[in-house]
Amino acid sequence: MFYVEKWHRDNKKELAIIHIGPPFIVFLAFLGITLWSWLDAKNSIKNTQNEILSAHIHETETLISNRLTTYEDILRAGVGLFDSSNEVTREEWKRFVDILDIPNRYPGVIGVGYVKSVPASQVSEHERTYRDSTYPNYTIRPKTNDPVYLSVVYLEPRNPANDRAIGFNAVSEKSRVEALNRARDTGSTTITGLVTLVQDQESNGKEGFLMFVPHYINHTVQEAEADRRKNLAGFVYAPFRSKDLISEITTQMNLEGYSFQVYSGEQNSENLLYTSPEYNNIARKSSKIETTKEIMANNQKWIIKGLVDTSIVTKSDNNRPLTILWIGTVFSLFLALFIYMLLLNRTRKISSKETEDIQNAKDELLALASHQLRTPATGVKQYLGLLREGYAGALNRDQRTYINKAYESNERQLNTINQMLFVARSDAGKIKLTVRRMDIGELVKDILDEQKSMIAEKKHKIKINIPDHPVDIYGDEQYLRMALENVINNAIKYTEPGGKISINVEAAGNNVKILIEDNGVGVNHADLPLLFRKFSRIPNELTSKVAGSGIGLYLTKSIIQAHNGSVSFESIVNTGSSVTITLPSKLPKETGYL
Repeated sequence: MFYVEKWHRDNKKELAIIHIGPPFIVFLAFLGITLWSWLDAKNSIKNTQNEILSAHIHETETLISNRLTTYEDILRAGVGLFDSSNEVTREEWKRFVDILDIPNRYPGVIGVGYVKSVPASQVSEHERTYRDSTYPNYTIRPKTNDPVYLSVVYLEPRNPANDRAIGFNAVSEKSRVEALNRARDTGSTTITGLVTLVQDQESNGKEGFLMFVPHYINHTVQEAEADRRKNLAGFVYAPFRSKDLISEITTQMNLEGYSFQVYSGEQNSENLLYTSPEYNNIARKSSKIETTKEIMANNQKWIIKGLVDTSIVTKSDNNRPLTILWIGTVFSLFLALFIYMLLLNRTRKISSKETEDIQNAKDELLALASHQLRTPATGVKQYLGLLREGYAGALNRDQRTYINKAYESNERQLNTINQMLFVARSDAGKIKLTVRRMDIGELVKDILDEQKSMIAEKKHKIKINIPDHPVDIYGDEQYLRMALENVINNAIKYTEPGGKISINVEAAGNNVKILIEDNGVGVNHADLPLLFRKFSRIPNELTSKVAGSGIGLYLTKSIIQAHNGSVSFESIVNTGSSVTITLPSKLPKETGYL
């Protein structure tokens, strides 16, 4: 005790490192895992928010596209009306639009009308033709120097605002001309950018856009651009108030935590078509995410800018990263403290353990057997092995026979010494497993390599099924070797010459299974309980020919159980036996004792 206490006093610094170092490393490791989990949880929430935002943007795009497609179909129906008639009168157009029931069924549409292409040389004649009781003062306005005028001749339903558009010359405004020319030259539906509608000129604000579908004289879309320009008759069109149109679409959406803006063309205030009600409130928050998406709305670029409040994810999900960080940090501290206490307690136990003054007679005998009997026998084995391998020159038949018998006799003696020593230590609880990571497949191969001379002598056929990759377990290699040698050696010894032995190693979940099968003499069912008893040998036709101490399987079972494993034995007389050894592949919580 004096020397132990003195060592502790002289090595306080080293002990402090032993006590604090491992807990600190464990704390840093688990804290690192915690930080990684915290970042992963934050990224997961951000990804969820982005997915929700993308889904909302996609829904917005779909609803807008569907609505514009519906209105395009209405205008194409108007083109069909003109194609089916030599001349559509004002009354016929009114009946067509009345059937559509625009105010109730198509919110956002101000009206549906027709823009006629009028050569400048025919303006006066055209104005006289379209003056009637409904519009007695019909006049194209404003007059320009263009070779062709595009005048609004029909627009229903009729109201004072729409009446102001009758006679409006569309070529007088650049934004309208660009869309009209695209529609004329491509034969496809086109919408304008943000414009001030004639109906809303008194407000002086850009709050609308127009959709045009071209109508050609020959009732078909011409193949060549030059023919389209030549045969253009006019356009069926519809004016829209963007706020009315898009706000009606939003009634079909769930806007909780989500808001958006729509721009026509570039993303600036002059091109803003629509802003949803809660957009500014969400935009002012620091906890938000946003994205933009560009779509083509009838040959016109639109940009949808979406925002979502981070609260769109549930409160529990939002709090998850902080919870992980808090719990992980506390757990890391607790685990480090627990390991520190374990090390401290272990050191105290070691320091308080007194050196034993008296060893009993059994322990002395074991020490004598270990050093005085086993060491010479091991030396004899080595020298006999050298002679057998021919290191001292070639041997004749008689010499080889005598040396082989001496080698085998010494091997049996050494094996008996080792087994007896192991049993005595095991029964006294003096054997402690030295656990390390090992490839059980390589161990089996090594044992078979050691047994190759016996296998060759008995002319056995060995079938081995061991994975190419390592089959790792945690165990004491020395004692597992002893256990496996006993089982494999039994299979070799208790199988008639020319027999078949198969060994299969496989991982099974958290365990490793080793199956050794033979077609040897087998064991009676009534004798199975005796297999794992100490110093018991089961009689069979080979017992008298095979030397043994009767403790091999007892040792095997003791070793495997010390590794938290199990051994099972199945056998049929004159058919063969199979031994299944199951070992855990993970590190045991405690080092086992035998």
